[in-house]
Amino acid sequence: MPNQSLQQAYVAFQAWKRVIYSDPMNFTSNWHGPNQPFLWNPPPTLSNLSLLFELDISNNRFVGPFPSVVLSLPSLYFLDIRFNEFEGPLPPQLFNKKLDAIFLNNNRFTSVIPPNLGPSTASVVVFANNRFGGCLPPSIAKFADTLEELLLINTSISGCLPTELGFLYKLRVLDVSFNQIVGPIPYSLSGLAHLELLNLAHNKLSGIVPEGVCVLPDLANFTFSYNFFCEEEGICSNLTSKGIVFDDRRNCLPEKPLQRSKKECEAERPVDCFDHVCGKSTSNSAAAYHIPLSSIPPP
Repeated sequence: MPNQSLQQAYVAFQAWKRVIYSDPMNFTSNWHGPNQPFLWNPPPTLSNLSLLFELDISNNRFVGPFPSVVLSLPSLYFLDIRFNEFEGPLPPQLFNKKLDAIFLNNNRFTSVIPPNLGPSTASVVVFANNRFGGCLPPSIAKFADTLEELLLINTSISGCLPTELGFLYKLRVLDVSFNQIVGPIPYSLSGLAHLELLNLAHNKLSGIVPEGVCVLPDLANFTFSYNFFCEEEGICSNLTSKGIVFDDRRNCLPEKPLQRSKKECEAERPVDCFDHVCGKSTSNSAAAYHIPLSSIPPP
């Protein structure tokens, strides 16, 4: 049970601090409230919790590197560390664990997404709102037998979408919006028969929107606005006729309203993904996207 007297004292001190406008001696500097970051440094003995199946430390503003003790939890099935301030690289060993759900979003992770992903058993992986950079590795195919939702919103990834995304035959949700991805949509995505939501918005994708994606049987929402597509194949130009929610604004589509200027479209050069090297700049015509993490709704 919480101590009622301490709780009332805390409320009083915080109210008092808010009305103090002049504090030349800095007396209130250590009047910290619940919004102060806190270093989460669990003891190694946490790994002795052999029956711990779910670990949820989300929404706490914990700071520090990825909590490596997680890798030692033998029965862990569900990991949620989102909405904290963890930073640094992700350990590749994380994706070797038999986890069903991995929520890493809204932290400060950097480096790159580990190039050797898996073999993983996860059905949901959320990388969103971090600062990874680099490219989505082809090893994502190792998630094929289990992955249903993959969210990479605002992770600073670049390069081309790997063909191996099309191997994720159970995928229902794929969101790679607000990144710097280039090149065409891989035709392999036409094989994702269970895909319901595909969001490619706010990247530097170009070329043709393939009809094979637009006729996927379960597709309900397809967003590819704010790219450089120049053609929509077949039914892709009028997906509302199929009852699909779609957004094709700010591309280079002839005869479509609300498109980019002719100057912007002519300046953007097509990218050959067979020759593309991850991390190499391909165009100076579009600035790298940088948006505050707080401006993007949580997944």
